[in-house]
Amino acid sequence: MKKRIWVHILILATLSLLALIPVRRLTGTKYSYSKDDFIGLINGGSGINRSDKIEDTSVLAIVKMNGNVLKTEWDYIDFMVDTYGFEASDFDNMDIIQFVTDFSLDTQIASREDAWKIYKYTADIYQYTDMTRMYNFIYRDTNESVQKGDTIVKIGYYFNEGTFAQSSVFDITEGVFYVDDLTAHNIPDGVREELKTFAERYHLDEWNKIPVDEPTDPDSTANYAWRLVFVTESGNTCSYYGGLGYTDPKGSYDAMSELTAMIETI
Repeated sequence: MKKRIWVHILILATLSLLALIPVRRLTGTKYSYSKDDFIGLINGGSGINRSDKIEDTSVLAIVKMNGNVLKTEWDYIDFMVDTYGFEASDFDNMDIIQFVTDFSLDTQIASREDAWKIYKYTADIYQYTDMTRMYNFIYRDTNESVQKGDTIVKIGYYFNEGTFAQSSVFDITEGVFYVDDLTAHNIPDGVREELKTFAERYHLDEWNKIPVDEPTDPDSTANYAWRLVFVTESGNTCSYYGGLGYTDPKGSYDAMSELTAMIETI
């Protein structure tokens, strides 16, 4: 009986020690496992492929912590350089975020050899064009949300009413907006200042990242979809979406109407 009690005490003490270590840094890399990832490794789980030995640092791609480690293109470049031995110049004029995400190079163990093979045969597909550089951020889901007090510096807007789809970018910092192409249209100064307060006026901090499902008519052929992506002054990119089959956030219709009214001036 006493032995069993001591075993329980030892288990509790071990878990308590792990709880004091929010991040466990492994093998000298700056990309780290969270406590849950560390426990998952011990148990052989957490979605990590353990076909390679954990001691072999040449085949480690460290799991993103809570999905928030890699945010900017430079974060992804640094990750690929540190983990797979690339040079930063290998990703010049390349959509590295889409490349890494499509092949799960940031969330699974892969050998350096395999990573280089993927790069060799697919890198051309991910070369930026002026259009993709301008609009790609609109179609990418992110983990960040707009916070109370945030100032918006850029808005990406996609709207599909069923028979007509349109994408636009409002660069509030530069005072211009674009609609489906690379032609810059001026944003009037008064409107520009209004756009900066988008977060406050439409209570974006209260919007759901994942919209609530809403029943639809199974026989309907209607289509309606939208995406709004807000870049904040602090550098966060915050994506939201909705449309048919979802309950749209309060204020989203008015927010889109404001942007649509500006588009209709050109």
